[in-house]
Amino acid sequence: MTIVFVCGSIEKGRDGVGDYTRLLAVELTKIGHHCSILALADKFINKEIFGEENEGEIKIDFLRLPFRNGHFNNSILAKEWIKSRKPDWVSIQYVPFSFHKKGLPFGIAKSFRRISEGTKLHIMFHEMWVGISKISPLKHKVIGFFQIQIAKRIIKKNMPIYVTTTNKLYNLILEKESIKSEILTLFSNINKNRVNSIDISRRLQEWSIPIEERPRWVFLGIFGSLYPNVNLQAEIEFQLNKINPQKLKLAFVSIGRIGESGIKEFLRLETIFGNRVKFFLVGEVSENEASQIAQMLDIAISCTPSQHIAKSGVFAFLKLHEIPTKLISKEILPEYETKTAEWHHDFINRPKYFWDVSTIAREFSLKLIDKNVMAK
Repeated sequence: MTIVFVCGSIEKGRDGVGDYTRLLAVELTKIGHHCSILALADKFINKEIFGEENEGEIKIDFLRLPFRNGHFNNSILAKEWIKSRKPDWVSIQYVPFSFHKKGLPFGIAKSFRRISEGTKLHIMFHEMWVGISKISPLKHKVIGFFQIQIAKRIIKKNMPIYVTTTNKLYNLILEKESIKSEILTLFSNINKNRVNSIDISRRLQEWSIPIEERPRWVFLGIFGSLYPNVNLQAEIEFQLNKINPQKLKLAFVSIGRIGESGIKEFLRLETIFGNRVKFFLVGEVSENEASQIAQMLDIAISCTPSQHIAKSGVFAFLKLHEIPTKLISKEILPEYETKTAEWHHDFINRPKYFWDVSTIAREFSLKLIDKNVMAK
């Protein structure tokens, strides 16, 4: 099959859905499909970019169109580019904030219709709308009302053959608005690489931890943002109390972009625990380094609320690397707690291979083939 993926941006390492799309396209190409990617509203460029990207031996051609031009204007050029590829499927990876700064991409349904005309359409709702609960803030409910109308218009105007989302919670939220969807779970955006003992030794040396003392340390790690409203202080205190009887030492490792507020929170925690815990602010690293550091950890923390964990690429990354991960943030969603509990339990306890892109790519491929047959 020939598949054209559509998302907002594909700047590598800067857009989670863009990274997801690229990896899925590469894996589908490996199993015999032909894939291209359209970035319909790319925030990281100022002019159109036509090109081809090499991922090992796999080549993926792409078109990147600047966000500032607007998705409607971009769809005119995109239509001809997609048409020239004669796709069997157009797969839209939808996040409302990818196509509008405030998450209100009015007119996006028409843009999608223009670029997918004459092909079978798949839509993946990575996100749909905010204000999903009766106890959500009023501002979120107001924005969410308009986002719902946009999502429903996308479905009505485009009549996709196949609609997916990443988890049971979103599946139920879509169903509430009469949008039928199937679940296609996330995979890790970073592969698990073989441990490089030289890299590990070098990293320990940088942290002034002799390699022979490594067994006496517990490494507690967090990837991505540090949120002040998540009680990391209590979790660090808990870990200290847990390891104290064994006379072990604790290191807190932050990996990835954490932003200005994250740095403030990191420094605040370091001030509080500096005499009992070693703090390491690693920052942005390559994919290989991220995999190596992950495999040094004894435990990881996820700041994503547990109800939304199935949309977290970081959580999928940690599960693929088999790192015990604590979910320390919870958002109360009274309408969905009971309905999602069993699915959520099964999801977070899936075997390792379910977190790998190859597993999800095969599942997606089989679904598209099945939908192809049904559509004839």
